[in-house]
Amino acid sequence: MRSISLIFSVFIVITKINGLDTKRPIKVRTYSGAPASVETLASSSDSETIAAGGSKGELSVWRLQQSPTPVSISFHRSGISTLSISPDGKSMVSGDRASQVAVWSLSPQVPLRLCTLTIPGNFVKASDFSQDGSLFAVSGYTTGEIQVFEVKNCKQLAKKSRDDGVDVIHFSMFGSEFITGGGLSEGEVHIHNSVDKPPRLRFGSSGDGPKALGESKNLVALGSRNSPLTIWSRQTGKILKTLETDSGNLTQEVQAIAISSDEEIIAASFDFSCRLGIWNLKTGLYIEPSAGQEICNSSVRFNSNRHIRFIKSHLGKVVIEDYSL
Repeated sequence: MRSISLIFSVFIVITKINGLDTKRPIKVRTYSGAPASVETLASSSDSETIAAGGSKGELSVWRLQQSPTPVSISFHRSGISTLSISPDGKSMVSGDRASQVAVWSLSPQVPLRLCTLTIPGNFVKASDFSQDGSLFAVSGYTTGEIQVFEVKNCKQLAKKSRDDGVDVIHFSMFGSEFITGGGLSEGEVHIHNSVDKPPRLRFGSSGDGPKALGESKNLVALGSRNSPLTIWSRQTGKILKTLETDSGNLTQEVQAIAISSDEEIIAASFDFSCRLGIWNLKTGLYIEPSAGQEICNSSVRFNSNRHIRFIKSHLGKVVIEDYSL
């Protein structure tokens, strides 16, 4: 018994020395009312507004400062393929597998649909909001066409085309940069100085094409399918590091990635069962504090350099797990 305790103590000391601590989560919250089969999740920057889209077009929106019970929205007639909530939680974009997009104001008690759009392509694959919430972008999966609109009137401001499909759209947290990721095998990442400019930088490839993207001031992290995470310089486009689990490549598909602002820790959710992996970028240490057991969708973000918020769907519920490192 003493030897077991000693081994456990040594393990905790080692993880703390390397800058990670596996003793958490420090808090778990569970909310009912999600669609039975969640296809996609989205949240505001403070995680107080959360949306879940279902395989039959169902939408559930939680505004946790008001109520733990979600508001249900009926509009889409096919599965929700993309969801985005503006950083301030006031607007939402939903896209489905029939190429329909709806833009919503979440300020009223009952979400108000501002406009609807039809996007070329087999289905709407990706969406995102600008950091100030005034713009949103959407893309069709097969066409490689990306369109940027104003939220207030759904007026189109820009259109971009790629020849490799689009899986990722991202308005940068740093200035006006706009990032897109190709959807086909070995698809490139393009960084634009703004939505109306050509790419200033192209880099890749990333396994089966980038499926998820995380950023910091100096880094871009890409996740794919059955491949390592890849870390790139956003200034030069050079690959800096690859990250794997203790057993090798990240299985199935990476769903979300986040990098701490001090660029020492990276977190990613992957696999169809939403495993959460955390790496120390300096030491390469890997821990897996949350191993999923069933199909789900997820998102991950840093609330501070050592505080990770992991949001996932689970059997008709949404679960928020907080981890301290």
